Amino acid sequence: MRGFSPCKYNNYIPFLSSSIIRCYSSVKGKVGVYINVENEVKCLDDAVSLFNRMVRMNPLPSVTLFCKLYKIMINMKHYSSVVSLFQEMRKLRIPINDFMLNILINSYCLMHCVDCAFSVLPIYMKTGIPLDVVTFNTLLRGLFAQNKIRDAVELFKKVVRENICEPNQFMYATVMNGLSKRGHTQKTISLLRLMEQGNTKPNIYNYTIVIDALCKDGNLDGAINLLNEMKQKGIPQDRVIYGSLIDGPCKLGQWEKVRTFFSEMVNLNIYPDVYIFNMVIDGLCKEGKVEAAEEVMEHMIKKGVEPNIITYNVIMDGYCLRGQLVRARRIFDIMIDKCIEPDIFSYSILINGYCKKKKLAKAMQLLGEISQRGSKPNTVTYNTILHGLFKVGRIGDAKRVYAEMLYAGPKPDICTHSTVLDGYFRYGLVEEALSLFNKLERKRENTNIAFYTVVINGLCKNGKLDEAQSVFEKLSLIGLPPNVRTYNTMITGFCREGLLDEAKSMLRKMEKNSCLPDSVTYNVFVQGFLRWSKFSEMRNFMKEMADRGFSFDSSTARFLAKSTVAAAAAALINPQLQIEALQNRVGPETENVFDDTFWENLSVVINALDNVNARLYVDQRCLYFQKPLLESGTLGAKCNTQMVIPHLTENYGASRDPPEKQAPMCTLHSFPHNIDHCLTWARSEFEGLLEKIPAEVNAYLTNPSEYTSAQANAGDAQARDNLERILECLDRESCQTFEDCIAWARLK
Repeated sequence: MRGFSPCKYNNYIPFLSSSIIRCYSSVKGKVGVYINVENEVKCLDDAVSLFNRMVRMNPLPSVTLFCKLYKIMINMKHYSSVVSLFQEMRKLRIPINDFMLNILINSYCLMHCVDCAFSVLPIYMKTGIPLDVVTFNTLLRGLFAQNKIRDAVELFKKVVRENICEPNQFMYATVMNGLSKRGHTQKTISLLRLMEQGNTKPNIYNYTIVIDALCKDGNLDGAINLLNEMKQKGIPQDRVIYGSLIDGPCKLGQWEKVRTFFSEMVNLNIYPDVYIFNMVIDGLCKEGKVEAAEEVMEHMIKKGVEPNIITYNVIMDGYCLRGQLVRARRIFDIMIDKCIEPDIFSYSILINGYCKKKKLAKAMQLLGEISQRGSKPNTVTYNTILHGLFKVGRIGDAKRVYAEMLYAGPKPDICTHSTVLDGYFRYGLVEEALSLFNKLERKRENTNIAFYTVVINGLCKNGKLDEAQSVFEKLSLIGLPPNVRTYNTMITGFCREGLLDEAKSMLRKMEKNSCLPDSVTYNVFVQGFLRWSKFSEMRNFMKEMADRGFSFDSSTARFLAKSTVAAAAAALINPQLQIEALQNRVGPETENVFDDTFWENLSVVINALDNVNARLYVDQRCLYFQKPLLESGTLGAKCNTQMVIPHLTENYGASRDPPEKQAPMCTLHSFPHNIDHCLTWARSEFEGLLEKIPAEVNAYLTNPSEYTSAQANAGDAQARDNLERILECLDRESCQTFEDCIAWARLK
């Protein structure tokens, strides 16, 4: 801060107000000068200048004036400057009082230097100023702010035990609030009961803290009991208490209780404000009930409560999470029509929605709109855009946005750099990725283990396993212990290259460092053993995997071919079995692979098929080559096993299964009573999702006007559902690239 230099005192015409304090100057002709602190102090320099003038006055200004100056500085967040000015006062032996010492303690606490705040206490003893409840309340707030919970509780107990001062309702509220926010709800309740036994009775604020804590814990019954207790004691309720009571059921989806509390509020002439309505809207949106949330917004408008920007943002986010971007954009436009200026969160919500749906053109358009409206995108907005651009392979645009961010945008954070590095590695730009990585390391940018895991993963996937291992080995040197994702990344790299011994060594190192393997670890090993045909080792891992409660994930399921899974299952039964897993389909088109030699060398054939034509083909081949067949498989809800031995039993094709039984859909929905009904119902749902909706979309695309007219004339709920599904389908599946168009056309 600037040095304390004498400043020339300038006269001005005083304004008569309560903030004017009269002071007298020692300079000849300057008697009867008024100082209006609020008007004079606009910045730190003004405060220092005024202080220098004040300490040179004779007689000195009152302590109250100095305290007023310090309070203004605290409001401007110049806490350390308050401490420095106080120390200057002490050097000049200017008198102080209890109010000033409390301001000093508060300054230290706001600087998160509560130990320094305690060092002020000897000044009380030295000057004979008594310690009061404000002093200890300020110290308690400082301890809680630094998460020194035990020290705060001990200080409070000492004050009560030694009767240093009588705790008031505000001191109790400070301790209760500090405990409740850290999950100590029972201790908070105990303090409430302690108040009831003493001279200081709990007020509405003390009850509000406990009720809010109980609601956040999901203990709504306990909160309601306390509310009833307040009513019995004649303690009035307010909007804040009902806000806590409503917030709890909203998060739990207990909407009947929400309605009950709303009714109670209105009966007590306590009307919900925008914050309470926003709680309800947020709860509905998080449950996916965005239409209901929009109805609540319309209701609040009718009741004279205007939605704020949070209201609109929450509903927009709800629609974006459901992929309904048309509706989200409609809410955005309504907000603008209502003269509510979108903030950066509004834009970020929509941009994130467009990026997730790969509609990068609209996302980029919104990014441009932010600057046009006089605002600036924040780091989260840029990170969202970068992630979306890399996801669809628009590398050039991603580089341009990143360069724009470095030049004029907000400072990139660790998430930004991780996104860019991951994008570079994903598209094989290894040299650019390493150049950026080395640059960030030289600049000593803030990094974490997730950042290094991105780099290790990128190097492994681009065949640079040695470089990845080098980065991994230096993690411990820079004080970043690898986590389970980092270990899994290295294990994946080793398994991909067939270095299974190195992968197992990494697993041992992982466990030695108290980092337990997870489901991903075991799935990676299973895939590695399968890829390199190490069935015996895979069997051991699968057993350990099952013992630890893990199972195959979707990546392993996609990785495995049916023949490979069958081979692995057989190896589990008999480890001595020599198995070769073949990937070709058995059928007329592969008779050049499964030729006469193949069939003649077989001793027995075992089937496990769900396709009648395939079963008939294998049956005919076994009949032709005189091979015994254990035929098994499924047809609809039925299962079949049949032993076919040449010249002893009939073959599979000699008889046919009876046709599958059919059941009306009304029976299935209303009176399902066997497994056949469940399977038929599931098949119907499957067809509705994957066949009916595409068929309706194609009908609309063929002749939009005719289709729309037909649905409008129908005028029933089914027609409305069809139109709604078509809108969602076309909005969700619209193609952004030529490759997307080809893929979409193939599916149709």
